[in-house]
Amino acid sequence: MSSHLQNEVQTVCDKVAIIDRGVLLAYHSVQNYDSVQNLSEGREVTMNINTLEPVAPAEFTAIRSLKGVSSVKRVEALTLAVSFSGGPKRQSELLRAILDTRVSVVSYNAQHAAIEELYLHLIPAEGY
Repeated sequence: MSSHLQNEVQTVCDKVAIIDRGVLLAYHSVQNYDSVQNLSEGREVTMNINTLEPVAPAEFTAIRSLKGVSSVKRVEALTLAVSFSGGPKRQSELLRAILDTRVSVVSYNAQHAAIEELYLHLIPAEGY
């Protein structure tokens, strides 16, 4: 599928290549184009973590000090928003480290950058 409607691409596609004037800007390898999630590699991601009980101050501080974490916010009594830079591998490592702090994680989800945000970052607006 080729489209200038980035929201449509993000909804429909699970693999994406970003091309500007015939130049492939985002790809993993020649045979394996970036998945939508992998395009966020090195960019800010927010992981919402739902817990069984409120996170204690010591656990909150431990999460904030984990490698790559840029911020930790209490969204609700049992929900934290943890922001970090990286892709799926970094997300997995971070979740493992959070579990090691003894936080009772019930569920989590990550909000990766939208395709439109990545597109605007990769392709300069000038000249259009």
